[in-house]
Amino acid sequence: MTLDEHLQQFATALISERDARWAAGDAINDAGLLSAAVVGAFAAAGHCTTAFVRQLSSVARAFSHAQRFPDVSWTFYRSVLGAAKRLGRETAPLLDEAMAQGWHSKELAALGRVGPTVAALERDCGGCGAEIRIRLAGCTGLGIACPVCQAEGRDEPLGVLA
Repeated sequence: MTLDEHLQQFATALISERDARWAAGDAINDAGLLSAAVVGAFAAAGHCTTAFVRQLSSVARAFSHAQRFPDVSWTFYRSVLGAAKRLGRETAPLLDEAMAQGWHSKELAALGRVGPTVAALERDCGGCGAEIRIRLAGCTGLGIACPVCQAEGRDEPLGVLA
């Protein structure tokens, strides 16, 4: 097999794994009310923890079938859900915003949290090519735009300080 064939096999396996998580979450939610005993029964059947059963359920409940993209990681969806809960926002618009802005799970995890002592963002601007590196004490979750593009009258978002 060539490297390209191995890469395709890898990507296909990840898509299958993501599909399986969505199916598992839907199966849990289709069972109805999830008492501790029911969650425990799913965990025993799946040879996993009750926390994982609850995670599968909550992520599957939070995102409609139309929002489930095969090339988006489960971690990304978990991060969107967590950020939406912290910010008191709906998951669908936050998912759309995160995908449009090209945010990473780490950036989503920083939204709505009191951050570490120093937040950082390192990016190359897609608009002008500038290399931007920002380190700022005590300021996570702040959206950053390219200062060069702003000076030229354009708004080029770079990401969120994490």
